[in-house]
Amino acid sequence: MATYTQKQSLSWGTTMITICIILLFGAISLWGKSWEDSMGWGLAITLAVTLLGMVISSLCFMPMKVSVDEEDLTLWFSFRYKKIPLDKIAEVTPYQLPKNTIRLCGSGGFMGYWGWFRDANLGRYMMYATQQKNLLAIKLADGRHYVISCQDPEALAEIIKSYK
Repeated sequence: MATYTQKQSLSWGTTMITICIILLFGAISLWGKSWEDSMGWGLAITLAVTLLGMVISSLCFMPMKVSVDEEDLTLWFSFRYKKIPLDKIAEVTPYQLPKNTIRLCGSGGFMGYWGWFRDANLGRYMMYATQQKNLLAIKLADGRHYVISCQDPEALAEIIKSYK
């Protein structure tokens, strides 16, 4: 069988959060540069470096596409990829985030939703998502959970099951 691929796209809300944070950091940096002492330049440089670090780290965890072949589910990021062997996957189901979802560490909208999250249904899990809808929950045989976003979670779940 061939490789099945779905591309990712940022939701409107995620795009707006990302733009607002970049504009806010840029505006504060420019405001800091306008100060006549060295403290303003220090603020501007600190914010610019912080924003650069946020963008680079986000590109490392924001999914660009997801693909499935005979052996692996692969999450593709800007600078890397993560393979999950299909024989380690115990269960895949479309998923809807409950209202009690807590972000433990990661991004809650800036360039996606990624990092460690916790909710009452799955417990602690790693999320790699560009939006809060069209999610797929993946349970591994060792008990770990992943939640990923995709264009069509039902189709992706069926493809994964067909390869297993």
